[in-house]
Amino acid sequence: MREKTFVIFDFETTGKSYITNKIIELGAVRLVNGKIVDTFSTMVNPECRIPAEITRLTGITDSMVEDAPTFPEIIADFYKFCYNATIVAHNLNFDMGFIYNVANKYSYKFDNNTLDTLEISRQKVKGLRNY
Repeated sequence: MREKTFVIFDFETTGKSYITNKIIELGAVRLVNGKIVDTFSTMVNPECRIPAEITRLTGITDSMVEDAPTFPEIIADFYKFCYNATIVAHNLNFDMGFIYNVANKYSYKFDNNTLDTLEISRQKVKGLRNY
C-alpha cells in the first residue's frame, strides 16, 4: 500500500497581500497514513512593524517576533518539511501566494499536489455565509 503523506499548515500575516505583507507565524503538521509524524512551528520576523489591527486579531506583537527568524531563513526547512507530501490549507491560493513569493526568490519550487479545504467545504456544504 502506498503511503499517503500530507502537510497541513496555517500561518498569520501582517496583512492580505503576499506582495506587500509578510508571514509572522507558521505552523504545520506532517501526516503519514493519518498519523502525525512531525510538526513545524515558528514565529517569523517580518522585518517590519506588525499593524495594530493584526495584533488585535492574532495576539502577535512585535516583541514576540523580534528575535525570530525571517521567512527567507526558514524557507529551506519548510521546503524539506513539505517534500513529497500533498500540501493542505484553508484558502490555499492565499497561503501559497506568500510561500511562492519567497520560494521563487530562493529557487525553491513547491510543486506539490495540493488540497484546499475552503474549496472542499464550499462543495460539500452549500449556502453558508462564511466558510
